[in-house]
Amino acid sequence: EPARLLDWERGWFVAIDNRTSGSYACAACGGLPARCVVVGIRPRAGASVLGGLIAIGDDDLAVIRERERSYRLGHVRARRAKGGDVTALTAVPRDDLLRRPRDGAAVPVVYEGVVADALRCLVSPAQLDEAAAFAATDAPRRDDLVYVRGDGIARGICTCAAL
Repeated sequence: EPARLLDWERGWFVAIDNRTSGSYACAACGGLPARCVVVGIRPRAGASVLGGLIAIGDDDLAVIRERERSYRLGHVRARRAKGGDVTALTAVPRDDLLRRPRDGAAVPVVYEGVVADALRCLVSPAQLDEAAAFAATDAPRRDDLVYVRGDGIARGICTCAAL
């Protein structure tokens, strides 16, 4: 069900170590760029993040812990769209993942599209502008990256000059 995290903001300020996560590879050389920028949340008084509440079981939680292993799971206060507050579990970026300006990390365009599609499923047309407002980032975008996490292929470092 739709909900908002209160006193949090969403944005492109998480830089994952892509060599460790192995999430995105360069389509040209097959190598892993060192860092990629992904969406995360961080505390900010007065802000709120559109999202959704999903009931999960213990098996689901184990999968989520593995998928979000670069983050810490934490409890946050959420407000249901129909009213009423609830405590929810979410993945929060570790402090060492927060991106610093000009750190060379890029947004994988394929990931950006998945995030945008997910937001369109969660929000009403009246909220689309608000949901899209987080999209602004000074990080470069790379449209030559493909999602490869879990494909079992050993990969070297991306050697393309586009870095």
